[in-house]
Order: sequence, then structure tokens, then C-alpha cells
Amino acid sequence: RQTSQSESYFPTKYYHGITMYFDPDFFTEANSNVDNLFNLNLSQLSEIYFEKKDTYIAEASSEMGKILEQLWQLYETPSPFHMKLSVLELLHLLLDTGNVAQEKTLTFYTSIQVEIAKKAEQILTADLKQHIPIKQIAQQFGVSETSLKNYFRGVYGKNVSDYLRDLRMSIAEKLLTETKLPISEIASQVGYTKQGKFAEVFRQQFQMNPLEYRRAKIIKKI
Repeated sequence: RQTSQSESYFPTKYYHGITMYFDPDFFTEANSNVDNLFNLNLSQLSEIYFEKKDTYIAEASSEMGKILEQLWQLYETPSPFHMKLSVLELLHLLLDTGNVAQEKTLTFYTSIQVEIAKKAEQILTADLKQHIPIKQIAQQFGVSETSLKNYFRGVYGKNVSDYLRDLRMSIAEKLLTETKLPISEIASQVGYTKQGKFAEVFRQQFQMNPLEYRRAKIIKKI
């Protein structure tokens, strides 16, 4: 369908979830059978969720979360019959107007603002040995430091310092596991001039110091 989403972009390079597409034309064709069998008026989905605008975002209820978890498990071990049942159960909850989740108020960013955040991320992560001030990058793009921080948090879901810390620790964990590089060298590669500070941050992230972590991984492989 021309109206369906053809591309998705995940800033953190990772997505854990389920995407489902519902074709309104198919609803019209199949609605009579579904309505008769399950008392589900599929055409009401648009009326409930998209009456005033194109996008509706809300947090799933615990009951809906259980159904989505079932669908996730069915993806791992496919069963068309049970998958259809779970989708019908999900539709039943979505059509229950008394069960409609309160919509979340979100800040939306323009394509230019998103692009600025993405470019800033590329600059910040190109060489983790470098500690480039966010103010310097903001000046480069002609925006305020506060605005750039807001764009970044809006796109990546974390502030700049948390994002860089998590990235540094993720790369360090990989180097500890997959290489025999000295810990001092790993600390340097991810931007820490002091090995003690690196070990402190790593311990906060993984509940053990780098050397213990490396040894634990080696033992696990034996």
C-alpha cells in the first residue's frame, strides 16, 4: 500500500517490539464476517484512534502487554492459528472504548532538528578518544546548546553524557570479551585517560571491574 510506512529509522541501532499493519480496505471487506463471528466492528478502529489526527501514541495496558508478549513468542515458534487468535484478542481490547489508554503528550521534532541530532551523534562518536564540547557542536549548527541537547534527547532517548557513557561501556565490554588488549589500552580507546575512572564507570554498569568481567567471560567459554 502506498500509505504504509516504507522505512523506519532507529537511532540507537536497536529495536525490540512488534509492528502490525491494518489495511482499512481489508477491514471493509472482512468486517461482516469478523463482526458476525466475534462481534468486532473493525471499521471503528479509525474512529476511535485517528478521528482528529494521523498519529496516536499511548502506553499499552498490562493486559495488552501480555497479548503482545504472546505474539512475540509466536514469532519465535510460529503458529498461524494462535497468532490469529492473539490478534483478534488485541483488536477486542483496542475496540473496547472503556479500555482506551490515555494518549501520551510527546514533543515532535522537525526533520532538520532530527538531522542536527543525528549529525551531532556522528561527530561525538567518530572518535571516542576525543571529548568534544556540545557547545562547540551547537555553534557549528547555529543552534543553542540547550536546543541541541533537547534535540539529541528527543531522538536518542538519552542525554548526551548518558548516551556516550553507555556507548563507551558497550564497546569496552566487546573489547574485553573479544580481544586480549590490555585494560589500559581499552580504557584509552573508549576515551578514558585514567584507568581507575574507567574501572569505576565499568563497575557501575556491569557490577564487576573490567578484569573480573574478562575472567568471567573466559571461564564461561571453557
